[in-house]
Amino acid sequence: MLPKIFITALIVMAVYASMAEGMIFGKVRIWFASLREFYKKPLYDCFICMVPWWGSAAYWIIWHKSWQEWFVVIGGAMGLNAVFYLISVREL
Repeated sequence: MLPKIFITALIVMAVYASMAEGMIFGKVRIWFASLREFYKKPLYDCFICMVPWWGSAAYWIIWHKSWQEWFVVIGGAMGLNAVFYLISVREL
């Protein structure tokens, strides 16, 4: 299950990176700039908040195993992305 968690976390990070300014989906930020913060974070602005949405889509497209495994994979991917965030903020 650890490879699934790691792959899901990296897929979400890739979606997040592709929506950065100057990237292929960077215009998404411009199109949705008028949205409230509540909607921006899970769509493109927070790679931890994006996991339940983008990570679930990736999980069900790639593996589509069980609800119990989905719950663990999504929770683990959120935790792993939180670790990535703490590393990037603290620059260890």
